[in-house]
Amino acid sequence: QAGALSFQELQVDSVTSTAGVKFDRLDDGSYRAKGAQADKATFTIKARTSLSGITALRLETIVDKALPKSGPGRADNGNFVLTGIELLAGKTAKLAKADRVKLVDAAEDYQQGGFPAVNAIDGSGKTGWAVGGGVGRSHQALFRLAKPLSFKGERRLEIKLDQQYGKRHTLGRFRVLVGTGDAGDLREAPGDP
Repeated sequence: QAGALSFQELQVDSVTSTAGVKFDRLDDGSYRAKGAQADKATFTIKARTSLSGITALRLETIVDKALPKSGPGRADNGNFVLTGIELLAGKTAKLAKADRVKLVDAAEDYQQGGFPAVNAIDGSGKTGWAVGGGVGRSHQALFRLAKPLSFKGERRLEIKLDQQYGKRHTLGRFRVLVGTGDAGDLREAPGDP
């Protein structure tokens, strides 16, 4: 259909973390956490794009035999809880709170009861998106921007993935893409990861 959401990878400059977590970049453009097994952590993806009219973010959480129960999380049971996701966008690598882009809606292809993806943008930091009951499979969540991100030339993006719930409920392997097109009702279009 015309104007359907389509996604593309970002040019990632760095993926860093609090709590000593390190990352391997894999051939498909995803990142796998390694090193410190943190109870709580924030992952920060610094990237750039020349894509204009960005309407959505897609977070893919990917199974991997290197993770407990094949993941996609690092908890002993393979789960994760994403308590927050934040997007900053600006012309320079030094982004500040003023560069924050509002996220207003979310949808997922799977959720643990009471842990839908919209919890990751409610600002509470207490709840989040989780996939208990669906571990050992890849999942994805979509997040809609309040208004399309339009600009000329290249823009720097910073995506923060906050994981502040329980013990070791952090992402094991993931990839973030940006989307253009109609993000009006995300529940129509999660598609396949």
